[in-house]
Amino acid sequence: MPSFRRIAPGPYVVEDGESIPTVALRSGHFWETIWDHPDNATLVSTRPDPNILVPGDQVSVPPLRQKQCAVATGGRYVYKRRGVPSRFSMQLFERGVPRANETYRLEFDNGRTAEGTLDANGVLDAFADATARSVLIFVGDDEECFELQIGTLRPIDTLEGVQQRLRNLGHYSGRDAGDADAIRNFQAVSGLTVTGDLDDATRAALAAAHDQKASADAT
Repeated sequence: MPSFRRIAPGPYVVEDGESIPTVALRSGHFWETIWDHPDNATLVSTRPDPNILVPGDQVSVPPLRQKQCAVATGGRYVYKRRGVPSRFSMQLFERGVPRANETYRLEFDNGRTAEGTLDANGVLDAFADATARSVLIFVGDDEECFELQIGTLRPIDTLEGVQQRLRNLGHYSGRDAGDADAIRNFQAVSGLTVTGDLDDATRAALAAAHDQKASADAT
């Protein structure tokens, strides 16, 4: 797990596996504060998903705002720091059918655990935090186990991001998941014109298909 040293205000260069929620946690902000800051407008236009960044991306971290509170002297007061919540959500299928209303248990690599029941659409939604880099997902009465890496998906506008999505969707072909054969396979099953070229339409369809694909599938 990477070191979560504190981030000071100013420009910050993203490291491998980091996201806006990670930067927010290490700088003491809510992630929306950083994401909506005017100095990050260029980053937002380039990386539309705050959870998917690339090492080397630059984030502007604003200074923390000081808050003053008037209290009477001689008293004792308790102040509670507001948390920086993150959510872990995914949809699980078995042979193309949502795993509705099954129990689940999560074990994150940072020690956090969670448990609950999938909804009627097989959706898992639980609180997590930005320090997690992997999670074990136990599903059903027999606790079928899946391992998922967190923070490793690259943006769709990068070659690595294209390769990851093709591989995750089962279109790996040859040594390189981003080669023309893999792209042709995806275009064929997606109803696109089969060219083997990574054009804008193919890239958009790949991003949409990957978002709809369950990260854990028992088939």
